[in-house]
Amino acid sequence: MKYCLFLFFTAFVLLQSKASDLRSDTIDIQSYILKIDLTDFANKSLKAEAEIEIKSLQNNVSSIRLDLLKLIVDSVKFNGTTTLFSYNDTLLTVNFPTALSKNSNAVLQVSYHGKPLQMAGDFGGFYWTNLYAFNIGVSFADDPHSYGRVWFPCFDNFKQRSLYEFQITTKNTHKALCNGILQSEVDFGQNKIWTWQLNQPIPSYLASVAVSQYEILRDTVHGLNGVKEVLLAARANDTTKVKNLFVHLPDAFHIYENLFGAYLWDRVGYCIVPFNAGAMEHATNIAFMQNYLNAYSAECEETMAHELSHHWFGDLVTCDSASEMWLNEGWARYCEKLFLEQFYGDSVYRQSVRTLHEDVLHRTHIRDGEYLPVSGVPSAQTYSSTVYDKGSDMIHTLRYYMGDAAFFSCVKNYLDSFKFKSVSTAQMRDYFSQCSGIDLTAYFNNWIYTKGFTHFSIENLQYETETVGTETRNRAKFTIRQKLNNAPEYFTNVPVVISYFTNENSSQRFTDTVWVNGSCTDHISAYSNLSENIKMVALDFDENLQDAISDFWYEVKDTGLYDFDVARAKLNVQELSEPDLLRIEHNWIHPEPMKDKISGLHLSNRRYWTIDGTWQDSSAIRATATFAYDGTDAGLDADLFSTTEDNLSVLYRPNSETEWQIADSFFVNTQNSISDKKGEIIVNNIQKGQYCFGIWNALLADTSVADADCIFTSINSESLLPDFKLYPNPASQFLQVEIQPNTFNKAKIIDLTGRVVAERIINRSESIIYLQIENIARGMYFVELSNAFGNRRTKTLVVK
Repeated sequence: MKYCLFLFFTAFVLLQSKASDLRSDTIDIQSYILKIDLTDFANKSLKAEAEIEIKSLQNNVSSIRLDLLKLIVDSVKFNGTTTLFSYNDTLLTVNFPTALSKNSNAVLQVSYHGKPLQMAGDFGGFYWTNLYAFNIGVSFADDPHSYGRVWFPCFDNFKQRSLYEFQITTKNTHKALCNGILQSEVDFGQNKIWTWQLNQPIPSYLASVAVSQYEILRDTVHGLNGVKEVLLAARANDTTKVKNLFVHLPDAFHIYENLFGAYLWDRVGYCIVPFNAGAMEHATNIAFMQNYLNAYSAECEETMAHELSHHWFGDLVTCDSASEMWLNEGWARYCEKLFLEQFYGDSVYRQSVRTLHEDVLHRTHIRDGEYLPVSGVPSAQTYSSTVYDKGSDMIHTLRYYMGDAAFFSCVKNYLDSFKFKSVSTAQMRDYFSQCSGIDLTAYFNNWIYTKGFTHFSIENLQYETETVGTETRNRAKFTIRQKLNNAPEYFTNVPVVISYFTNENSSQRFTDTVWVNGSCTDHISAYSNLSENIKMVALDFDENLQDAISDFWYEVKDTGLYDFDVARAKLNVQELSEPDLLRIEHNWIHPEPMKDKISGLHLSNRRYWTIDGTWQDSSAIRATATFAYDGTDAGLDADLFSTTEDNLSVLYRPNSETEWQIADSFFVNTQNSISDKKGEIIVNNIQKGQYCFGIWNALLADTSVADADCIFTSINSESLLPDFKLYPNPASQFLQVEIQPNTFNKAKIIDLTGRVVAERIINRSESIIYLQIENIARGMYFVELSNAFGNRRTKTLVVK
């Protein structure tokens, strides 16, 4: 489902979470026939009979407990005979005349009536207006959240799947739309009966009915499993808007089939309904907010795509508990991004992911009241920003860990293997690891099971040069510092890609990958194999790790104003001697405190900026930077303000090894008020390095704590050796390694625990060597080549 923010962030008082629903271990509800009269719009009351076919999974089963909320039960029959029952407005308990043996079947008929529940301010329930009657299958306010029980008796959980038939009686001026395929439309006097049948099993929360004076827009789409009917239902005055809004629905359908496999449902369907909270993924009969029609936006189209994608993530494969809701909603949120990528292109995808990531860093913990892990959320946060937004954010990183080929192949296989089943995060982790051959334990521990964020930065950066013939080239050596933003411990085995730039062209770079563990990880690059020296080193330049950084870059070729967007800075480039690559990072973490404290001056403990680029001489570029500040209660600088804005300052240092100093030239623009805590600071003549806000306040206690220094230590340097090539990679039978002769004397294949699983001696004259890997288990390994002096160079290998 997709929700509107204003409703979603309303505070709800949740009931005590119930224990796991184990009823489906005793009885399987195989099918429902729901006969419901929805003609009484005056009283907003239904009359219904639910015919429920059950199968006993154990011997001596003598009763059943069905969820049914605040309706009136008239009678219950067991295999056609009236039987005893008890009902307390929440649970309907039916005692069987005779106990059921294992694998025996029975049919219950429950007759009931009443006004179905829709609590004011809640997302879900049964809505009844003068023009519409429809259900929304989940509640944000009630627990359990599955909300089939407001209109029919059921096992209301995410695990129980059943087949459905609907026989809906309406006024003859109304149409009823339900899940599945329309079987018949029978007219009798002033009323009609609409019979719908769904041929795929679903949980109760995905069952759907919508009644109004609908007009039906019909179409077809040619899917991998044949032609699928498309039904779009709206009142007559909305049909043109619906056509315009859903113009790219066929494109989304084909994109998702291509990425995830065949659409396995009877049809595609959306019903326009007048609730103000987004949309709900009822299988084949999506409830879609009417207000989306009045002001088309990118959000509307993304919601269309989000709900369709639930027919793979959520409807087809369902989370096995509310605490695992990211498996439904986080994935559907990420599917919005995949639609943008496939339809509009990579740059649109990247910007959408970038914007969401910045929002997650800024607002998710505020919306949810705390920092939470994606998996295992408490009931109150089942439909939280952590689940939707951070869930999507982390899937972007999972895709990077696995690589596109393995990621999309395993996603498709996962959906096929678990179709029409419920799953846990652990099952997804194990399946993706087995499918790809990549041990994803560290990824899930770091990014899914852990709250907060990690942060990486470069320290102790030095360049070394060598002369080859008439050319001089250089290499970089440095430490990768890991810090934490509300995460309890350092992330482990994180593959950080390092990019080395020699000019302003972002595509002219070479890269290597460092596996980061702990607070400090040392690294030495290879020598630049380009004609120019290294001028800039960047971590995660392609923004694949959703860490505590939001960054933006430009290839700056002209003077003018450049908005660095999610990096929360603007540059006014006034002079430029040559084109340059400029990158700004907004670091969502405290800057290192001053070593030599200046009395009364306090640094921000929430954020700082890093400005970097390919220019070498400070005179090569002249620019001013504008940084906005917000010290209001919800602002990023709230911790800094206890005095007026004219006490603000900006501090600068060239790198992490130097001391903070007050910036040479800056101006605090309070924008006509020194007390509203909002404005901007303009810094003249920006330089490469770090900038942060500070404030003068002698009464403010200094609580800053410095991290231990990272000291570059001697390591067996890869950079003393030339590069080598591996192919194929992934590999299954053999591995071919291409090297420069007279460089290496030994090759090893090492698993993630450090165990050597294969090795061989390299002769001095060899330029190509072969390693047999057919007896090595699938997984991720390191290929290590070394010389007689103990210097090593490694690359990652995937054995499939």
